[in-house]
Amino acid sequence: MRRFTIALFLLVLLWLGSFLWFATCLPTARAPADASSDAIIVLTGGPGRVEQGLAVLADGAAPLLLISGVGHNVTLSQMIGAHASPALQQRIAARQAQIVLDYVASTTRSNASEAAAFARANAVHSVRLVTAYYHMPRSLLEFRATMPDATILPDPVFPAGAERMPWWQDEATRWLVFSEYHKYIAALCLQLLGVFR
Repeated sequence: MRRFTIALFLLVLLWLGSFLWFATCLPTARAPADASSDAIIVLTGGPGRVEQGLAVLADGAAPLLLISGVGHNVTLSQMIGAHASPALQQRIAARQAQIVLDYVASTTRSNASEAAAFARANAVHSVRLVTAYYHMPRSLLEFRATMPDATILPDPVFPAGAERMPWWQDEATRWLVFSEYHKYIAALCLQLLGVFR
């Protein structure tokens, strides 16, 4: 019984320590606006992501944008119309930037695999990765596994209010971060199992 208690205590300690490490790894700032890359990759699934990707595309951060995880019935014109103002659309058009929609990906892992295929097809060696700040650690884990030779610049999105308060001060955000931590651990374990097969 004592051994079980000690083992349980150590497991709890390990869980707590790894969670605190994960929480400290959450990004707290946007990527530099003047940092350029070969392509921008936006992972859909949360507010502000596509908007941010289109904005940095209009700013000239890259000549190419991949929006990954798009609904099957969504067209490019619908996507741009829903997430960019007319003025922003004009700026994107003036740059003659290319926008590609990925309809295949439905998970972070498939986002990464589809992005890797896209990178190979377009000679992309550096990417600006746009997703929610709480989703960034797991996204980087998956992308670095599928694109080990690429330079990946994290450009996190902060939902309204998130940049003004620590995540632990809001109940919904606390549960979101807890959930994302466990998804990160699951993704890490799957990668480790793949290495040792």
